[in-house]
Amino acid sequence: MPRVPAENSGRATKLLYHLILLLTVWYIVVFVAVAGLRLNYPFELEWMEGGAVDHVNRVLSGQKLYVSPSLEFTPFIYTPAYFYISAIAAKLLGVGFTSLRLVSLLSAIGCGVLIFRIVVRETKQRYPAILAVGLFAAAYPISGAWYDVARADSLFLLLTLGTVYVIRFSASWRGHVLAGLFMCLAFLTKQPALVVGLAIGVCCVIDHPRRSLAYLGSAVLSIGGSIVLLNYIHEGWFSYYVFKLPSQHPLLPEMLAGYWTRDLMAPLTVGCLMALFYLFDGFTRSSKKTVLFYSFVAIGMLGASWGSRVHAGGFSNVLMPAYAVIAVLFGLGVHRALDMTRGASGTKRLLHCYVLVACSLQFLVLLYNPAAQIPTKQDAEGGRDLVKLIRRVPGDVFVPYHSYLPALAGKPTYAHAMAINDVLRGDAAPARDRLLRELTEAIRARRFDAIILDEPWFMAEIEEYYVRARAVFPGEAEFWTVTGMPTRPQFVYVPRAQ
Repeated sequence: MPRVPAENSGRATKLLYHLILLLTVWYIVVFVAVAGLRLNYPFELEWMEGGAVDHVNRVLSGQKLYVSPSLEFTPFIYTPAYFYISAIAAKLLGVGFTSLRLVSLLSAIGCGVLIFRIVVRETKQRYPAILAVGLFAAAYPISGAWYDVARADSLFLLLTLGTVYVIRFSASWRGHVLAGLFMCLAFLTKQPALVVGLAIGVCCVIDHPRRSLAYLGSAVLSIGGSIVLLNYIHEGWFSYYVFKLPSQHPLLPEMLAGYWTRDLMAPLTVGCLMALFYLFDGFTRSSKKTVLFYSFVAIGMLGASWGSRVHAGGFSNVLMPAYAVIAVLFGLGVHRALDMTRGASGTKRLLHCYVLVACSLQFLVLLYNPAAQIPTKQDAEGGRDLVKLIRRVPGDVFVPYHSYLPALAGKPTYAHAMAINDVLRGDAAPARDRLLRELTEAIRARRFDAIILDEPWFMAEIEEYYVRARAVFPGEAEFWTVTGMPTRPQFVYVPRAQ
């Protein structure tokens, strides 16, 4: 903790400094502890994690990811880098949730390190940098407790922050070329990186037109080349899943404003105000160049989150880039506010104390129960009982909401319901029609000896050719996902007698 100047070294002020530091350390330690306890949980924390494991299995088997949609396999609408990097981890640690979650956990820790380094290099002080990391850690539950799950978001954010760090603190052409390659990797992990990359590119052109050619050339050539190559390898299916299907997701009008009010301002009021204070104050001083850079970074990262949030399917995990940039600007704003209010006068001492109280309140309102994010022993036992149930079924079992479960019972896996739904809600196309026909024909032919559903799905066909045999679990408590959409397998359907 930095030394408190003599004119602000009253007991109350010192107490506030230590309280804020204690809260930030609490959030960081709790996140690492929760992530560690969840790392080896053998079932899904979030309902699409199993589909990610299926993708990694497909990579390890040497099969293409982007293929014509089918009942056997339909890919998610994401770029492939996370699956390939997780496949490397799975080679070392074995296929399963642990290796994929480890990639996300290490990425989330890397995000914290980059946030810390950015604020330290801008302020030359560690205290505001620790606060910035603490705010990012405190946003763990409000971003869906997503930092450590087997999904691409943390890796995407790490690569995006890496781009920001390199381009901010490297004045060389080589550094800008490297930043462009980082942006390409971020895009190959998740598509919203393009929004951030464009915002940074505009800033580079304004700040240093000649040097911007290195970043823009590197980013455009690597991203464009990767799209062309992946499209060629996958015979056009890459663009179908990565660009066409996401563009057909309907808008959620309530999130056009709700994103700014409910998602950002409500939980991070002080964080947002400090961020705005830093940006507006910076434009009145000699640091306009620095503030211009972070303004464009904020536009890109807030815009990337907003663009995902206003479309159907945009869960609170898409807020991670927004919370990360708010955390950085919060640290910078706190540093500036505390620096401005240091002094012997009574007014300055009072304002200094107000800043510390506001920071304390920001961290206090984000307090949460860590136990709510950790699966219980009862959850694990319920999962093992479910695998035994699937194993006892003589033939194939279709579990569309948890496509990985049959594999645990030694049975074939099928496409995930989310991937199927993404194709079916698109515009009429031969691929969509083929998938719909294949799925309905499989149900009508009673291809599966059991179908296990979380909620109603293709019920007209299923109820005509199958009958509900039993509930999966005897009680209401066990095996719910603790992250993302709360769901679990609910009912077993078996074929009607012909």
